[in-house]
Amino acid sequence: MTVSTGRIFLNILVCLFSFYAVFYIAATVVFGAFRLNSFDGTIPFHYKSFDDKFDQLVPFNQTAWTSQPFLSDFIALESTYIFTTWIYLIYLDSWIWDYGLTVTLLHCAIVCAVNTTFPLVWEWWVCVLIGLALMIILGESINACCRCRKTGKFSPNKENKPT
Repeated sequence: MTVSTGRIFLNILVCLFSFYAVFYIAATVVFGAFRLNSFDGTIPFHYKSFDDKFDQLVPFNQTAWTSQPFLSDFIALESTYIFTTWIYLIYLDSWIWDYGLTVTLLHCAIVCAVNTTFPLVWEWWVCVLIGLALMIILGESINACCRCRKTGKFSPNKENKPT
């Protein structure tokens, strides 16, 4: 199936827009649930909160998972990848992994541009890669099941009895 360059560019724009729309919705819900006071428009670009939380908490023998700002940033980031996968499944016919990887690379470039520095915080990179892996595995698995179901090779209701 051949797709034009214009269509690919449009798909990337729609995927990028949906990624940030879901990110802001997820961050709003999570920050509201944790009742945090510091909600600003740069939430998708907070990689420094990961570094700040680890640097502040390690000397006190605490983990970052007990810090509500860190935990809210982490939940917002990971839930964005999970929910965006479903949007990609609805909008795109295939290539979920490709668009997910492209949007993640664009997100990293935008984070660098907004913060005017390259994120060297390894915790942030691990969280981004976990989210990307979740998106690829979930999206491609569901997409493969849908393709097999359309062709009749997959039927979860059939009992496979030996003949």
